[in-house]
Amino acid sequence: MHDLVDHWHSYRVQVTNNTVIDSTRSITIARSHQYAPVDTIIANNIVKSSFGPLYNEHMQTNTVFEGNIGFGATLDNVPRTSAEIQTVDPLFTTVNGLQKLTASSPAIN
Repeated sequence: MHDLVDHWHSYRVQVTNNTVIDSTRSITIARSHQYAPVDTIIANNIVKSSFGPLYNEHMQTNTVFEGNIGFGATLDNVPRTSAEIQTVDPLFTTVNGLQKLTASSPAIN
């Protein structure tokens, strides 16, 4: 029997088109070295927080990063190109309690 904190080995996971705001953990890859992901894609995500790193890869794997945005804290614990993770303010506005992109946001398209 496995505890609820255990997880299985993951293959071909796609983490795409997410918006994460003010999270203390943001996007974390390979937190358990025993079960590092295989063939994972992290793409087109926006992470804005004062807690970092925003993209945290505990163990380098063959994970592909592309088209992500990070702003506010340490971007990543692994060096990334701007094509992988761009450091730019996504320009959010609050509408009825929800964070939405402004019309001039660099995250549009």
